Amino acid sequence: MSCKIETVRDKENNYIKLNGLDSSATYTDTLTGKTYYGDELLNRGIMFEYELKDFSTVIMHLVKN
Repeated sequence: MSCKIETVRDKENNYIKLNGLDSSATYTDTLTGKTYYGDELLNRGIMFEYELKDFSTVIMHLVKN
């Protein structure tokens, strides 16, 4: 299952907040294996380590546990 998740980027702290997730679930990044809590992704966001320019795209694959 896949879905489009709208994001809000905090450019000052380089975090991206994800919307539309289950706050009581955990999510695993398939590339790094790191697990995040849904409420953490909704409120704080995920650290974004890439520099984006206009019209850039990055795909992150998070799996709900």
